Amino acid sequence: MGGGDTNDHIKQAEGVPTTFFYTGKSDNLAFPSTYQILVFKAQDQGKPGFKWNHGHSYGVAIDSSASEIIYWVEKW
Repeated sequence: MGGGDTNDHIKQAEGVPTTFFYTGKSDNLAFPSTYQILVFKAQDQGKPGFKWNHGHSYGVAIDSSASEIIYWVEKW
């Protein structure tokens, strides 16, 4: 996935939650399009009918042009 935030990513075909860019400079907390988002694991722990209501995910976001790697772990 490139750029965006967890809400964008979960809405994609076979999408999974990722994270927001909490340490970024944008008010909307989205990763710029230059970032490649790699999800190592995402686990749904929601109830039937409330997919992804609870769960966790972790991975990295990489911007090769800026030489930045952001590691994340989310649990909700």
